[in-house]
Amino acid sequence: MSLKSISSFIASVLLIGFTIGTGIVIYYFLTTLPKVQTKEVSSLSQQVISCSGGLFDVKNFYGIYKKPITIDNTQNSNTLTDYQVLVNLDTQSLISQGK
Repeated sequence: MSLKSISSFIASVLLIGFTIGTGIVIYYFLTTLPKVQTKEVSSLSQQVISCSGGLFDVKNFYGIYKKPITIDNTQNSNTLTDYQVLVNLDTQSLISQGK
């Protein structure tokens, strides 16, 4: 399901933007569909990245590189509060393409 096909269905989503040292801004969309995610942990080392989020209209962001992230909380019956998520970004393919 592409973002364009569901843009009329979803009025707004949570946006998290990460600015990388090369000046590239990567946007991630947190939605409630679908509730499936493959978890991959490559190492125990981590780096804290501060980011800000906000609600926005999806139709204004078609020209930006996007990658959906789904938080799967199906194995936890508790409500998520201040939930920390580790996001590993591999931007080498974008950088090698000059984007």
